[in-house]
Amino acid sequence: MEALIGMLLGGLFRLTPEFLKYGDRHLERRHELAMQDKQLEFHKIEAFRPEATAMEVASAQAFADMLEKSVTKQYKAEPVLSPFVRPVVAFTLVATYVTVVLTGVRTYNTDDLGLLSGVLAYFFADRTLKKI
Repeated sequence: MEALIGMLLGGLFRLTPEFLKYGDRHLERRHELAMQDKQLEFHKIEAFRPEATAMEVASAQAFADMLEKSVTKQYKAEPVLSPFVRPVVAFTLVATYVTVVLTGVRTYNTDDLGLLSGVLAYFFADRTLKKI
């Protein structure tokens, strides 16, 4: 039972930084997009000032169009559920294991525990090892 609690707590502590990272990344992208919009507005205003020459206006307008295209390409909405696939699958497997063990429908042997730990290790350690 202690191993099960330890495994659940370990999973919880493993997920906490991912949630924090996702929130930080989201706020950072929102800030970056706001800054790009401000820069775009500045260049549009600068292009239409009274003393600007036709060449400056064309150059500023071309830059504003290029910046607008790059902003729309760069900051597409990220799939919301994508980061949660691995944890959901892993915790579903753990919940199934706990349910089966607690109800006594079937007793798990070392082979089943090996399979469970292998799946959990793949879901949580594989991503971490790929980053290294």
